[in-house]
Amino acid sequence: MQKLELNDLPRYSAKVRNILNNDLYNGRTIHKTPKEIKREYNDEKWRLVVDYIESNPRINIAEIEKKIYIGKEVLGCAEGQYCLEKDIIFYREQIKLYMQVLKTYLKNVNSLIELGAGYGAIILKLAQQMRKENVNVNYFAGEYTENGLKALELLSKRAGINIKTGKCDFFKLTADDIFKSASKPIIYTSYALMYIPELQSDFVEYILSLNPVMCVNFEPCYEAYDSDSIYGILCRKYIEVNDYNRNLVNILDEAQRKGRIEIVEKRNNVFGNNVLLPISVIAWRKRL
Repeated sequence: MQKLELNDLPRYSAKVRNILNNDLYNGRTIHKTPKEIKREYNDEKWRLVVDYIESNPRINIAEIEKKIYIGKEVLGCAEGQYCLEKDIIFYREQIKLYMQVLKTYLKNVNSLIELGAGYGAIILKLAQQMRKENVNVNYFAGEYTENGLKALELLSKRAGINIKTGKCDFFKLTADDIFKSASKPIIYTSYALMYIPELQSDFVEYILSLNPVMCVNFEPCYEAYDSDSIYGILCRKYIEVNDYNRNLVNILDEAQRKGRIEIVEKRNNVFGNNVLLPISVIAWRKRL
């Protein structure tokens, strides 16, 4: 990956230039409502994925990757370093990171649940990699949109991977009963909670009701961006303009203060294919 300095960012990223000029969306702020999420993902992005899959019975997850990751250079970040690299490389490194983290917590685990799985880009790749490494767990995927679930089910069937699917809703904090049948699961989210501007205070209880051994959030965290640095202020502004989540860390920290959970790992701003939206890694569990 080509390494860059802070002053290089506007040269390589229109998003950075626009944030600096306060015109990312012509001065407008996007509002992440249930209606907006369904329009953007169910009606547009995931519907196109479903149409693409159904157009050819041989299309699989690898073909979808080629459609989405076209080899264009993007400005991202990794472990505090700004990087210019092809989109597919960032995607592959993302899967490696998730595998590395999740394998740390696989002891005494029987199931892996992704909530907010989209069309299955992450859980399908993780399942394929775990199969190669002889990791034996049951797979579950929850998704908010009907077309996301449909695409995931079609792709998992073609890959020969048994993934039990159901609907989950981070706005209402509901999930289909299928997830309660998962034995000793790790639950994880990836760029999913970010679409809920303000999570409800009982989000932790919602996750704990599914009896996870561990929950791992791979999410951009507003509170993790330093408000005293230029880069941190840029990231915060980007989240504000896009109406992404701004309270996940506060909710988890409060649940830990109350003795409800234990945060066992927290790494800020670890990785991202968008330099203004790096994810943090937070692993937590019910207080033992």
